[in-house]
Amino acid sequence: MGQIRHIIWDWNGTLLDDTALTVRAAMAGLAAIGHPREISLEQWRQVATRPLLNTYKALMTAPLLPQHWKTIEDVWHEVYRTNFTDVQLNETTLASLDEAQSRGMTQSIVSLHRETILQEDVASFGITDRFTHITGTTQGFSEKYVSKADEVRTQLADLNLDPSQVVMIGDMIDDAAEGVAAGVEVILVPVGDTSASRLTASGYPTAESLMDAVRSLT
Repeated sequence: MGQIRHIIWDWNGTLLDDTALTVRAAMAGLAAIGHPREISLEQWRQVATRPLLNTYKALMTAPLLPQHWKTIEDVWHEVYRTNFTDVQLNETTLASLDEAQSRGMTQSIVSLHRETILQEDVASFGITDRFTHITGTTQGFSEKYVSKADEVRTQLADLNLDPSQVVMIGDMIDDAAEGVAAGVEVILVPVGDTSASRLTASGYPTAESLMDAVRSLT
């Protein structure tokens, strides 16, 4: 990597330790459409992908019908929001943000979470002022792939940064694919929705923790 001046963080499953709640909400959504299933964290980490539609298809033994998708989305959000107070930041999030700041790096978030809710959630942990941008999506669940690359490019233009000066850190393989599409460096960390074995097999750079990812930067 070249001289990194800015980190773009993923939120869900990376800075925010919400994978257990995500799985809980997914199980509720499956039960609501008549396909109840117990899913362990490790099972989820072996299949979770985007678009989310493909994740649910992998978990079902029957076809996922179009009319089921709205029910899954509504139930997922209800369970997630109702139980959000159970969620905490990743155990090394604050220290990792401090480490990056001490190295003179600026930081931002790009997420597929709804932007208004994302900004409220970040604020609830008192860390809004750590980030130059907190960018989410205006879409809900999607059957189609939603790209983060355009949001990354927009942030870089606002910050007047060359992509070679930026790294994107996330917990899912598509985080890395989107970062590469935008021309930035990438590091994946097995702290959220994807197993370490899947991240390693992807061929993208990995680190064991958020702090290790930051400390690997020059």
